[in-house]
Amino acid sequence: MNSNNKYCILFPVEIVPRELNYKLFLAIKLANLGYKCYLGEKAAVWNLISHLNNYSYLDKGYDNILSKQLYEKLIATNALIFNLDDEGGVDFQGSPTLIRRYSKEVFHFSSKVFLWGRNQKEIIKKNCQAYDEKKIVISGNPRFQLLKPPYDSFYINRKNELKKKYG
Repeated sequence: MNSNNKYCILFPVEIVPRELNYKLFLAIKLANLGYKCYLGEKAAVWNLISHLNNYSYLDKGYDNILSKQLYEKLIATNALIFNLDDEGGVDFQGSPTLIRRYSKEVFHFSSKVFLWGRNQKEIIKKNCQAYDEKKIVISGNPRFQLLKPPYDSFYINRKNELKKKYG
């Protein structure tokens, strides 16, 4: 990778307890591979967009109210949009949340759509008209990587609290 023109990856954080640790983990992994990573509050990351070129944006899910305008701005600056939705681990029977989260816009705007697993892929494939196999990557979710060795000690205090409370 050319160090004079490092490729940037933007990691907006909206809900700190749910997103910060895994996005920081992922940003560190990518930074170690030579990528320049920006992680921060969503509004602060959005402000960087007009100052960068040659970058990707890691989104946590398409929002019908806010995302279209942002995605159009990203596309206009030749950014790549990667979608790794934070929802999807638990859903109601029939997977209504999952199906709603993968609208045609997600596939239209995203360069890659990262999914938690094969089951999620099959549900989306069966229920989303705009499903695009070429954009799908089954990656898991970095949140769960932090629960496995060698990173599992990161949450040891919380784990012990829950064990004490619930057995």
